[in-house]
Amino acid sequence: MAPFPGSCKASITRFFYDGLICRAYKWGGCATNFNNFKTRETCERSCHASCASYAFFVNETRVEGEAARKGERKKAEVNSMPSSSHLNQPKEKQS
Repeated sequence: MAPFPGSCKASITRFFYDGLICRAYKWGGCATNFNNFKTRETCERSCHASCASYAFFVNETRVEGEAARKGERKKAEVNSMPSSSHLNQPKEKQS
């Protein structure tokens, strides 16, 4: 999940997990998502405990030509599985 800077105008250094490591960003001081940590250490502890145990796969649908107008793209599918599973095989969809 991307960092959410919020709607306020402060410039507070916070940290977010980008899927690989914790990175710094500027937070506005109000409104946020759960990917907002006061310190790099807190981010790393939180994400190593919960984020690192899952591998995430994104299957994007690309639309080209006339059909590529804004609003006509399909949402990407996100599948996750425990890292102990075979990483080459996405999670099966249930009907």
